[in-house]
Amino acid sequence: MTNTANTPIEALEIAYPLQIRTYSLANGTGGDGKYNGGLGLRREIILLEDSTVSIQSDRRMTRPWGLHGGKPGKPGKNWIETPDGKSEKLPSRVTTFKKAGNVICIQTPGGGGWG
Repeated sequence: MTNTANTPIEALEIAYPLQIRTYSLANGTGGDGKYNGGLGLRREIILLEDSTVSIQSDRRMTRPWGLHGGKPGKPGKNWIETPDGKSEKLPSRVTTFKKAGNVICIQTPGGGGWG
């Protein structure tokens, strides 16, 4: 629930067996320009129970373009951090089963700059 819904952390944690570890702006994701593009968001979600996770996201390969000379923003990315410290990249659209203790990380793309 990150791309179009801005569901409050408290509502997510009450409704689902998860804990939000991070919910922040993703520094360095907006494109440069006279007016820099907006920053993407980063959510890190700790699974408290074994779970089926679905991610439906866009702009993971194609960067958000800049206008009138502005630079493109950074693409988004999805990954899992395992309890033993390893990281596994996830595609933009995926349904996967993961054990409790894994952390689902979703970073939305930054906006393109203008000018």
